[in-house]
Amino acid sequence: MSYQKVATTFWLLVFFLMVPLVQAQTPTLHIVTSLDPLEAKEYLKQFQAETKIEVTTIRLSAGEVVARLKAEKNNPTQSIWFGGPSLDYIAATEGKLLEPYQSAATQKIPEKFRDFKNFWTGIYFGSLGFITYKPFLEKKGLQPPSSWNDLLEPIYKNEIAVALPYTSGTGFTLYAGLVQLMGEEGALKYWQKFDQNMRHYTQSGSGPVLEVALGEVSAGIAFSQDIWRKATSRGFPVLVSYPKEGTPYEIGAVAIIKGSKEKEAAQKFIDWIVSLKAQNKMHNWGRYPILPGAITPKGLGGPTDVKLIEINPRLAEKRDLLLTRWRQTIKR
Repeated sequence: MSYQKVATTFWLLVFFLMVPLVQAQTPTLHIVTSLDPLEAKEYLKQFQAETKIEVTTIRLSAGEVVARLKAEKNNPTQSIWFGGPSLDYIAATEGKLLEPYQSAATQKIPEKFRDFKNFWTGIYFGSLGFITYKPFLEKKGLQPPSSWNDLLEPIYKNEIAVALPYTSGTGFTLYAGLVQLMGEEGALKYWQKFDQNMRHYTQSGSGPVLEVALGEVSAGIAFSQDIWRKATSRGFPVLVSYPKEGTPYEIGAVAIIKGSKEKEAAQKFIDWIVSLKAQNKMHNWGRYPILPGAITPKGLGGPTDVKLIEINPRLAEKRDLLLTRWRQTIKR
């Protein structure tokens, strides 16, 4: 064999031996997100470009994430939970499903918007609002609802859609807010009447928005950022209003899943999503960022613009009991 052939064979062998090593050195991060898939894709695309960390993602509503984390407690397939209301993160913390993480980056988030034991940190704010179909209001000669009791009126019978509390973080935040406002017995009595006006329930919290926007139902309840992103910013004939008694709100969160085998990459993602660069992207999706100084969306109220219901975190810790009672009573 000639020297040239020997040299060629040698370098081909080196190349094929090195390829697995290069591949092994490329970090991968598995993320479950409760955000809209298109929105999540924008953040993750930027994160991959800046860190060279490969990302794989699945989309589940917050309630479904909690159920999955419980099922995979001894062998988690995901490393990061990205988005969804902090009430569900509190429930996951109580179930020992999350891993604490503290860094200089997360400490820039105001204390009231993150877990004091560092199991999760807030990344955006959103309040629940009523969304109604403007042609329906005009036809019936109605003003937009301004009280929880307005949605119990007979004129809304078979006209409302909301998310299920046990599949959706939006739905659970709604129910927890009513429990905070009315007490558990009062909230169940309210929801029994509310249920009589329901056209149907959705799995996802943002599901009712497009249904109202298209006139498939006449009223719904969703987070303000979802209403802004899917309806008002796109010119659909809807109106947004808030209950005078106060409305629940979410601190959208992010956390590392306990048992993650990709901790270094997971920590880098947490630091990145609370950075000013990442927080400045959120206004494009109607989200009100948590980091002080970040760009806020035009026409969308923040924490000081709406009367809010401060939900006791203990309600999140009682999540399973509350939902069991809800299902037994409402039979949905």
